[in-house]
Amino acid sequence: MNVFHKTSSGDTFLPRTQSFLNIGLDDTDTPGGGCTTHLGALLATYLMKNEKCRLLDYPNLVRLNPGIPWKTRGNASVVLRIDRSCNLSVEELVELISSFIDSYQGNCKHRNSSPGIVIYNGYPWINDLRGFYFRALNDVVLLDDARKIMDKHGIVYNNGRGVIGALAGIAGLAPGDPYTFELLAYRDPKYWGEKRYIDYQSVFKYDMLTGELTFSSIDPERRKQIITPHGPDPVYFGVRGIEPGKLLLALETIKGNEPIHGWCIYRTNQATSIHEKTTTTPRYHRTSKYKCTVSGNPQKIPGGHIILEAECHNTIVNLAFYRETYPLNKIATMLQPGDQITVTGPVKQRSTSVYPTITVEVLYVEELATKPVEVAPRCPKCGARMKSKGIDKGYACPKCGYYDRTATKIHVVIPRDIVPGRYTPTPMHIAHLVSPNWLHPLMLKKFPLFPVNGFCGHSINSPVNNPPVSNGSH
Repeated sequence: MNVFHKTSSGDTFLPRTQSFLNIGLDDTDTPGGGCTTHLGALLATYLMKNEKCRLLDYPNLVRLNPGIPWKTRGNASVVLRIDRSCNLSVEELVELISSFIDSYQGNCKHRNSSPGIVIYNGYPWINDLRGFYFRALNDVVLLDDARKIMDKHGIVYNNGRGVIGALAGIAGLAPGDPYTFELLAYRDPKYWGEKRYIDYQSVFKYDMLTGELTFSSIDPERRKQIITPHGPDPVYFGVRGIEPGKLLLALETIKGNEPIHGWCIYRTNQATSIHEKTTTTPRYHRTSKYKCTVSGNPQKIPGGHIILEAECHNTIVNLAFYRETYPLNKIATMLQPGDQITVTGPVKQRSTSVYPTITVEVLYVEELATKPVEVAPRCPKCGARMKSKGIDKGYACPKCGYYDRTATKIHVVIPRDIVPGRYTPTPMHIAHLVSPNWLHPLMLKKFPLFPVNGFCGHSINSPVNNPPVSNGSH
């Protein structure tokens, strides 16, 4: 029976009266390998096949504040929402998932890894949990804050630090929230740690076939595919889009030199800019939107990075436009004192500055300063620029000889090389949560949430035999 209903925005969603279990996971990956999305896909498959649990939504991938210095690699948690008719009790689920994580991490355990498990029996999008989610998107939240909320609402959890992200995750992607999808393809364990190879031409073909229903698959300026990570984790590639059926085409179209061992489609808050909340006071590790007035000239520092001084609500800040955020660093060189801008990004502390530094992820040029300059007048007869004949002696035209003893300098506004608008980095370096300019907010709620047939699969026998290529292959 269909348990979804339509919200006022047109989405199909789980009704408030529906009883279901929310399982949140975080901090299960380590620098030496592993990936929380891979664990989530394996767990989802196990629960469906072995415990006869029914997922009521795609597995959720929820990105959180990128400014947290002690975050995991992508600072994301995974959430599974299952029907309450599952044979396992909440306590049995915690025990099962704990052993699942121990087995998964194996020899890859790391001293800084502290896996979190959160299981909530009920409708998760209530005020306390939603407030916690939005704080986790923008700010620093403490483990004690998470524990107080979980104890208040009878939420079952373990003692790992990852419960912070796990709790925030279960309150994400609520009815009315924007969302996108990502299909993640995983590698056979025997390839983990080895260099990945993907044929650029096959990714380009996939991008052409799917059009605006997918995004961030290629960087057209550099002619590179950008769907592969570079670490030792089990992800082979990931494709993003707003229509899950189009993501499945990647399994047939994209070619490499190793088989796809498994895959999963996640519903996610990536590319939605849901973290862009305007804040007045810059605070370390907070990621927000700040309205600023440029107060200094751009300073280029080694590496091609640009530092720009600005005033944000009576606070002096440095705006950092790193080379990797091109074209933002180029646009920053065109800004000048008096320009009104808005920036989004995390606040960090640079050792060379006494001021907070905002690492700019998105730049909004709101209003450009106009500073008239004095120039010689133009000849009224031929239009050439006239020349001064001396103090109080007027101007004469060097071209036609016209002379005006009363002429004086005039004020003109020099045109700027930039125009107001929203600017983001190239697809290769755009942050996880930042929405590309072309992705209209209405597109982020267009497709219903009914899971497609086979949103998750493992041990797929689909070897990809194209040889490695050098142009954008990794």
